[in-house]
Amino acid sequence: MMRKTLGIAAATGLLAGAVAAPALAQDSKVITIPEGEPITIGVYQVLSGANAVLGQDMVYGIEAALEQRGGELLGYEIELNVQDELCTAEGGAQAALALTSDPTVVGIVGSSCSSATVGGIQTITESGLTSISGSATANDLTQPDRGPEFEGFLRTAFPDEFQGKTVADFVFDELGLTKAATIHSGDPYSSGLVDDFSRFFTELGGEITLAEAVSDGQTDMNPVLTNVAASGPEIIYFPIFTDEGGFIADQVGSVDGLEDVTLMGSDGLFSLD
Repeated sequence: MMRKTLGIAAATGLLAGAVAAPALAQDSKVITIPEGEPITIGVYQVLSGANAVLGQDMVYGIEAALEQRGGELLGYEIELNVQDELCTAEGGAQAALALTSDPTVVGIVGSSCSSATVGGIQTITESGLTSISGSATANDLTQPDRGPEFEGFLRTAFPDEFQGKTVADFVFDELGLTKAATIHSGDPYSSGLVDDFSRFFTELGGEITLAEAVSDGQTDMNPVLTNVAASGPEIIYFPIFTDEGGFIADQVGSVDGLEDVTLMGSDGLFSLD
């Protein structure tokens, strides 16, 4: 979800589109770049807080993609307008507003997080711009029956349904575990992954012993983990981000009954932190 190669793929896709149509046209919107002026690509990624490493990695990928092109497109210098989407719907809305208010932005790479996409995509679509995400994986973002506000959204990342099935197959077939508890944090990303994993896991014959949730900013995981322990899982699947996920991983060993439980996260926890 958050690898530099995906940032390069998203940026390269956006640049390829610009080559095909240097005057970007969507819903009758045309952006003209005067001679000597730069082409501006908007970027909105999570760049602060506990999950900043995820968005920063994506920005590095975008910068690498630009470097591969010599920083130019059709003889025009490329500039970036980078905004922090905070990995929240509110942050995504603010970042999208900032980018669409810039009349020189021809396309957008982002967002990092599904929740930020939900918050910002209507503004982007209504502005006539297109965004390409390398990491927003919630299923609903690209479903055939999605709302018209999502017409300005594309992605290079796989949807959560793909990952949820892969996790379920691995836990049941490779690890040989049949009892799993899940923990999500209420956002589209984590709750969607839990739903997909749970559906596929039970279809395989597995049992979800308990489905729990944590809140943004929660640090004391003992009440949640105590409930989980009472349900008797062999594995805890918690596809949440680094902040709350780190506290779960740190505190699980001190809860009676969870000393030997297997822990599994997903790509939101794929960081050095």
